Amino acid sequence: MSRSTVFSLLLILILVVGAVVGIVYLKRSTARNLDVDGYLRAASDSDVATPVLSADDDPRLSPDESTTVSPLAQPDTLMGTDQRQVSDAGYEDGYWDGYDDAHKGEHRMSYNESSTFSSSTERRLYAENYRDGYEEGWQAGLQHRAKADERDEHSKMPEKE
Repeated sequence: MSRSTVFSLLLILILVVGAVVGIVYLKRSTARNLDVDGYLRAASDSDVATPVLSADDDPRLSPDESTTVSPLAQPDTLMGTDQRQVSDAGYEDGYWDGYDDAHKGEHRMSYNESSTFSSSTERRLYAENYRDGYEEGWQAGLQHRAKADERDEHSKMPEKE
């Protein structure tokens, strides 16, 4: 055998022995008690966390018998109520819907002036501002799209004849 082969075998043997020694050391150094199945076993009952229950809590009740059901979100929307001013919300939503529709080339594709505001006056104000915002967003989107198309047209390489 050549010298490099002996060196390689010796190096592999050292790595394997080192891995085995490391595993045995880590197994023995842990302070946890494991049962036969490999699950942690507490040293005493005082080490186990227990929930603090009031006299009214009965863990034996099924979920169907529970009377304290609370909604996960407020009823207005999944995220709660819109914190923006009604007029601002309508205008902004309309503007960006119009802008996106202009880029897609589909007029009124995502047009939706309905809202989750509670009063009819707020919904009417939202819809009016949505219409104005949509038209302005549509125009701005068309202008931006035209500039982008023009820029793309100028960047094309001339065709060879």
